[in-house]
Amino acid sequence: MGRVRLDQEGASSLVLGDEFTIGRDDANTLALPDDAALSRRHATISATPDGYFLSDAGSRNGTRLERDGASQRVDRNVALRTGDVIVLGDTRLIVEDATRDETGTRILDPQLTNVPGATRVGRVLPGVPPGEDPSQRQPAQPGAADPGTQEEAPRRRPSLFRRLLRRGG
Repeated sequence: MGRVRLDQEGASSLVLGDEFTIGRDDANTLALPDDAALSRRHATISATPDGYFLSDAGSRNGTRLERDGASQRVDRNVALRTGDVIVLGDTRLIVEDATRDETGTRILDPQLTNVPGATRVGRVLPGVPPGEDPSQRQPAQPGAADPGTQEEAPRRRPSLFRRLLRRGG
């Protein structure tokens, strides 16, 4: 789970939720009413499946991100990394953990993520008897009916390109 901490002695870590807002207004997740350089709603840290992203909420003084000794202004979503420093007004936040801990189903076998888009899990494939492995079946002969169905497969019409080639033009 992502965490940030104010860059001051004795500050405790703050857990990042799905949307973590920062600003002077009390309605923010992190309200900093004493920082006059902050806007009422200054910046947002949003959680996505890919991690946490920082974006400026249209603040007057802007939001900066310090990473690897360089500082950049944040206008759009910027992916956060552990060790980044977020600078908003006179406030500095240290990103202690930028990993996203997804609760719910996780795919532990990376080969399962390469399933073709047309695959439907849990559906019976037409023409395949239950318990038979479709990958072990012999390929169907062109024009032959599928043994698992009663009707013959419809014949495909040649493409417009092939019909034009046959005509010679």
